[in-house]
Amino acid sequence: MNYKREDDAGQSLIQASSSATECCHCLPLSSIQMVPSQDQEETIDNDNVTPASPEMNALIRAKLEGCFPRSTPLSLLLLHVSQLEQVHIHPQSALLHKRQRYHASASFLEQVLVNVRRAIRDDDELLIHEGTGAAIIFPGVDLQGVAGIVERVSHQVDLLQAETVIPPLRRETDIALGVGSYP
Repeated sequence: MNYKREDDAGQSLIQASSSATECCHCLPLSSIQMVPSQDQEETIDNDNVTPASPEMNALIRAKLEGCFPRSTPLSLLLLHVSQLEQVHIHPQSALLHKRQRYHASASFLEQVLVNVRRAIRDDDELLIHEGTGAAIIFPGVDLQGVAGIVERVSHQVDLLQAETVIPPLRRETDIALGVGSYP
């Protein structure tokens, strides 16, 4: 499993296998998208944002609407899981192809979440969108506190091994974590 995408330029396209889920077209969950700045031009650095499906974005918005206004801190951890399509090497093909990203299976996401649940409290709220990821709302946790939680969650996710998940992973898999805090 990877935390960063690696492109394999010397390999060519294959057909998506039948076990592939839907294509991942998730967009970064970012304040830049919600409120464009008029004072300065801002750009999104896709290596530093965590994608979220439109459905996950709607779940988060609906849940957070009931949390404000508030006087205590609130933090959010976003987890996104995706896989690159498998590639077979065709020696006669010199075509370079950008590999397509797919959502992970719901069973793989659940195995990841089993490990994540070990690192969070019982009163933290877990929002799940099957195949794409999850969001966890931490009431009463500030930015410093959520940094410690992210460290624990990251450690638990690192315990997963491609060979030990069921079924074993055969695709390059990315698990992206992103956080935000109020105030």
